[in-house]
Amino acid sequence: MLKFINNFISLFLETFKLFGRAKAWFFLLCILIANGLLLYAHYNFTHPLFYSTITWWTELWDAQFAGGFTHYPGHFILLAYYYSSAKLFIGFLIEGGLLGAVALVFYRHIYSDIENSKLTIKSYLSNWMHLSLAWGVLNGILYAGYKFLPQIFADFLWSSPRRQMIFDYGLIPMFNILIVALFFFAIPYIAIYRTNVIDGLVQSLKLFVKRPLFILFLSTAILAVPLVLSAIMNNTSVLVEKFNPSITYILLIIGLGVDLFVNFFWIGTAVNYLSDDE
Repeated sequence: MLKFINNFISLFLETFKLFGRAKAWFFLLCILIANGLLLYAHYNFTHPLFYSTITWWTELWDAQFAGGFTHYPGHFILLAYYYSSAKLFIGFLIEGGLLGAVALVFYRHIYSDIENSKLTIKSYLSNWMHLSLAWGVLNGILYAGYKFLPQIFADFLWSSPRRQMIFDYGLIPMFNILIVALFFFAIPYIAIYRTNVIDGLVQSLKLFVKRPLFILFLSTAILAVPLVLSAIMNNTSVLVEKFNPSITYILLIIGLGVDLFVNFFWIGTAVNYLSDDE
């Protein structure tokens, strides 16, 4: 047990040493800026620059609630729903590739790797789709869980607030932790070893099978703050009713900052773990 704890702490201490990698922060900030602009467009959707696109998007994604999104206070109740859905598409296009670039920056720093330092933009872009697909698999499964698990457990949850609470604040977070743990290493592995999405996913699963408890704890540590924020945002109608409606927008902005550091520690710990495993 003591060795387990020491290894866990050591992994994070090694990751803290990567804080000075300016290139990594540049890629992470690109993700933050893209998501920040997307959030602002949903928040300020009445602006002429955004109105046509956002109204088209909300009707396309879920026409049932699109009308409510354009009226106060429904706009703030549904803000997180439509923004998070749109974020999946933007994330698929850019986030996997940029996180892969962060992994390469960290790996090159750890090893002072000459071969990787000669990596060209052309050769990296050729691997972009595999990184995007890995990101899509991870986040697609997480989204499917949010969407379909409540339907699967509908009979069990019906008319039982206690069961609903256990589901929302117990089962769903555990599902998130498990899925992230299973695919924790996929994106860094694809980026570092320039392999394909299938190999990256399979190798991540193999690493999980070797040390499932350790990687579950690692996933829990990385996701702790985002899961707390998610729990707070779980019922936006209550937040809007009890507090200032714009609190949902403020919490989503805070979430952007949290995601910046979550991505840093996710990729940093994964790269350090892969380096130790070599």
